[in-house]
Amino acid sequence: MIPLAAAALSAALYAAALPPWSVDVLAPVALVPLLLALRGRRALAAALLGLVFALTFAIATVWWLPAMLVHFFAVSTPRAIAGALAVYLLVAGLPFALFAIGAARLLAGSRRLAYAGVPALWVGAELIRADAFTGLPWELLGHALFRRLALIQVAEITGVYGLSFLCAWTALAVADVVRPLGGAGRRAALATLGLAGLVWTALAGYGAWRLDALAAPARSMPVALVQANRAPARQTSLLRRTETFDAYLSLTRSLGARRPDLIVWPENTASFYLDRDAMPLAALERLTVGTDSVVLVGGPRQDDATGALHNAAYAVGTHGVLGRYDKRHLVPFAEYAPFDLRAWSAPDATFAAGTEASVVPHPRGSLGVLICYEILHPDLARDLVRHGARLLVNISNDGWAAPTAALQTFSMAVFRAVETRRWVVRAATTGISGAIAPTGQVGPTLANDTAGVLPVDVAPLDSLTPYVRVGDLFAWSCALAALAALAGTRAPRVLA
Repeated sequence: MIPLAAAALSAALYAAALPPWSVDVLAPVALVPLLLALRGRRALAAALLGLVFALTFAIATVWWLPAMLVHFFAVSTPRAIAGALAVYLLVAGLPFALFAIGAARLLAGSRRLAYAGVPALWVGAELIRADAFTGLPWELLGHALFRRLALIQVAEITGVYGLSFLCAWTALAVADVVRPLGGAGRRAALATLGLAGLVWTALAGYGAWRLDALAAPARSMPVALVQANRAPARQTSLLRRTETFDAYLSLTRSLGARRPDLIVWPENTASFYLDRDAMPLAALERLTVGTDSVVLVGGPRQDDATGALHNAAYAVGTHGVLGRYDKRHLVPFAEYAPFDLRAWSAPDATFAAGTEASVVPHPRGSLGVLICYEILHPDLARDLVRHGARLLVNISNDGWAAPTAALQTFSMAVFRAVETRRWVVRAATTGISGAIAPTGQVGPTLANDTAGVLPVDVAPLDSLTPYVRVGDLFAWSCALAALAALAGTRAPRVLA
C-alpha cells in the first residue's frame, strides 16, 4: 500500500502546483514520491503505480469534468462519471503508465542513463498527452510555472517542455538525495542536485536578460474585450440567440467615445450565419461605423460548396465580413462524432474541422484566431504566426465548465504568448477575459461571472521565435533520447 500511497501523493503535489492552488514551488519536487516508489518494480507493478498517479492527478486537477458532461451532454451523473473516468484513463492513464514502466526500467540501470532518460521519458509522455487521440495537453508539468516570468522565457526555444524536463530532472536528483545510498552514491546525488540548481539559476538569468531585451514597444493598438456573462449554450431558439446578440451589442455600445481598433466578442455570441443573415450583419456593420472598429465575433458558418458546418470566427467591418476562420481542432463528441459514434455524442456534434491556418485580415495586421481550447495547442498558434498573424485572439465559451477550468485555460495561454512573442487577447463568455503580453505578463482581466468591457492596449508584432521556426524539436529529441536510454537498460530486479 505504501507505493500506491506514494504515487497518489505525487499526483496530489502535482495538482497543488497548478491553478487554482498554484503552489508552484512544488512542481520541481512533485514527482519525488512516484520516482521513489518505482525503483525495483517490474512492468506490471510500475504500470499500476502509473495508473494510480494518473487517476489521482486527473481527479484532483479536472474534478469538474463529470459536472460539465452532465451539463453539456444532458446525461445522468453515473454516466458522466463513467465518461470522465474513460477520459482520465485515455488522456492521462496511458501516458503516465508508459512513463512509469519506462522509468522503473531506467532506474534499475546506470545512474547516468537514468538522469538523462527519466526526464526525457517524462517529456515523451507529455508529447503523447499533447498529440495522441486528438491531443489534450492539459496542465503539463511546466505549465505550473506560468507566473515565474524569468523562468518561462525559455519557452521561446523549447516550449513548455523545457521546464517539464528540468522539473523531472530535479525531482530525480531529490529522490536520490533522500533515499538511502552509500557514500559515493550520496555524493553523486548531491552533485546532481547542485547542478540542477545551477541550471535553474542559469535559466532565470537567461529569462531576466530576455525580459530586459524585450522592452515593450509602444502599445499602439487599442482593443476592447466584451464579456456579457451569458453562456450561449446551444442557442436552440431564435429568441435565445437574439437575446445573447443584443446583450453584446448593448455592452459594446457602452464604449462611448472610445474608438478601439478591434472589438472581440467570445465564441458563439453571434449564432447566425453572418455571411447569409442580413439583419445581424447589418447590426454589426452599424456598430463598426459607430466605433470605427473591426468586430471579431464567433458564430457558425456553412460551406456553400460542401454544406459542411463550421465553428467559425468572423471579422466584420463597415462594409461587411472582412475575413473568416474555421476552427481546426474540434472537441470530440462535443463538436463532432469520431468514428461516427453519434450515440455517444452531443446532438449538435455536427461540425467539420477547418483545414487551413487562415489568418483574419485587419488594417493593423493579420489576426490569428484560436477558438476555445485551441489555445491549448501550441502547434496551432505556431501555424498562425508563420502565416502572418501579428496578434493572437482567443475566443471561448467557458460557460460549460467550473471557474477552475477557465483559470487553468488562461494560465496555459500564457505560454502561447511567450512561445510566439505575440500578444494574446482572450474574450470568454463568462470569463476569464484579458490580455497577455509577449513576455507572459498577465494584464488586466475580467474575472469569472462578471459582465463588462475591458479596454486593453497591445502591439502587433512580426518577429519569429526559434520555437515558431522549429516547433517541438526539443520535445521530440527528448523522446528519441528516452528510447535510446531504454535500449541500453535491462529489466529491473523485483523488490522483496
